[in-house]
Amino acid sequence: MRWSEFEFEPALLTNIQKANYTVPRKIQSLTFPLIKAGHDLKGHAETGSGKSAAFLLPIIDAVMKLKKGGHYKSRRCCPFALIVEPTRELTVQVYDQARKLAEECDVSVSRAYGMFLRHVNLRQISTDGCDILVGTPGRLCDFFQSKNLLCDQIKVLVFDEADQLLEDGFQAVLRQLNNVNNWPQPENRQTLLFSATFPLVVQNWADEWLRKDSMMVSNKRLVAANSRIKQKFLMVPNTAKKDVLLRLFQLELQTAKKRDPVNGKIRNTMVFVNTKRDADVVSTYLNQFDFNTTTINGNRPQEMREKALSDFRAGVYQIVVTTDVCARGHDLKDLDHVINMDLPASGEGIDDSFTTYVHRIGRTGRLQQGSATTFFDIQADATMAEGFVQSLQEATQPVPDWLNKLVAREPIAGSGQVTDEELLGIL
Repeated sequence: MRWSEFEFEPALLTNIQKANYTVPRKIQSLTFPLIKAGHDLKGHAETGSGKSAAFLLPIIDAVMKLKKGGHYKSRRCCPFALIVEPTRELTVQVYDQARKLAEECDVSVSRAYGMFLRHVNLRQISTDGCDILVGTPGRLCDFFQSKNLLCDQIKVLVFDEADQLLEDGFQAVLRQLNNVNNWPQPENRQTLLFSATFPLVVQNWADEWLRKDSMMVSNKRLVAANSRIKQKFLMVPNTAKKDVLLRLFQLELQTAKKRDPVNGKIRNTMVFVNTKRDADVVSTYLNQFDFNTTTINGNRPQEMREKALSDFRAGVYQIVVTTDVCARGHDLKDLDHVINMDLPASGEGIDDSFTTYVHRIGRTGRLQQGSATTFFDIQADATMAEGFVQSLQEATQPVPDWLNKLVAREPIAGSGQVTDEELLGIL
């Protein structure tokens, strides 16, 4: 399909072109007509598939058309569309994307989240306007309950990354929001619920918020890895992971230098570990061998996390080692490679662990093919083997022989040592 088929306003189409969105993505093509027709919607799509633009573009277009027709007028501290995000990072990302798409469209965008002085946040919303307001549940609930923000003009309510909203325990806060005086009831608003994963608990929760005639749009299975991502698995004991990681980067650099002696370098890579301490340890270790590496974890203030991501995007660092604070939502168009040095903790439950895996590798493969390499300890990670086999089969990608044997509970030959030949095979 072409962008012109959706009859977006000319200024919005110009911004779509500036953003280099060449054609609508699958989830966008499916959802645009339904959103523009006013349906409530549960939208599921694989990570990196363009979910944010799927709701931002029709919202911006609706505000423009209503203003042009004289049916809507901006009011200070009174949003038309409210977008609820589970984290500050996602709030900032969607806010930035909305601002770019709404440029020169007479549509104002603001944000509301914690770690942002309350009075400063309110002043900014009042100054900038909030036709579209993006925020986290706690700060939004605070502003609406205190009547610093008014809800009587909300016509569109969006829950983004709904599975994480539930995982992070925001149900109670969102119910408080729903009880705010003059809060628009489902029949008086359009409610859109988007998520990269859609387990039954999310579908049931959605029924509390959406109209009974809501629509469901889904890309294949309800927990799906992006088919543009080439998934590779290495059998690596936990005790050898750090050395194997270093050797992988050394071989990649050697290979790149052979191709281009002057400019050859490793791919932009995000390495996932399970603890904040390990993030710092691995980063320090790689820096000792002259690999420019930074870390992002929950112990760092928001400003430091954003600075690290900005430096990574700018090429100051080629490697970022992180915990699951970066597993969702960060828009890193030039991220080439994701490495799961540790798999998500099995204590989350097998389904939740695989969901986190999908989100992690979804940081790459957004605009072009990406790569994901997973270090798999056959003792610690065995419970996830079946899910990985299914994921690879659905993506029509080869399944390692040892992974098939692990699922079939057959003996696995080999010393467990990773050879240079194996490492070169994933580059």
